[in-house]
Amino acid sequence: MRFACFDRWDEPKPELNGITGAIWTTGVDGTRTLEVTAIGENHVGKGDRLVFQDPRGRLQEVIVVSPEHRREESRIVTSLVCKGSAGELDDTFIEDKRNRSATARQCLTKALEGTRWTVG
Repeated sequence: MRFACFDRWDEPKPELNGITGAIWTTGVDGTRTLEVTAIGENHVGKGDRLVFQDPRGRLQEVIVVSPEHRREESRIVTSLVCKGSAGELDDTFIEDKRNRSATARQCLTKALEGTRWTVG
């Protein structure tokens, strides 16, 4: 499995390499998490984003929330815990503005103001 890596400003970083395990979990409440283990010191930090193709063939983006680098025997092991990037919208406050004449697209555009997300 390949993981494209980007920093928090969407600048590309080197791909993760030496991957020994990846567990993709979807909770019944819709939360998505990814746990990745790799051999070697991958330069991935908190807030970086990983993009990969899930088992169903869909592209997924996750945000690294807990990177850990540790030494085991004579090698460095990198462990990453990531959450689905759509979860960052959970922390976004949407001001209540009821506009009965607005289209769904206009309402969604208003709801996404102040986030990195756009309609489409």
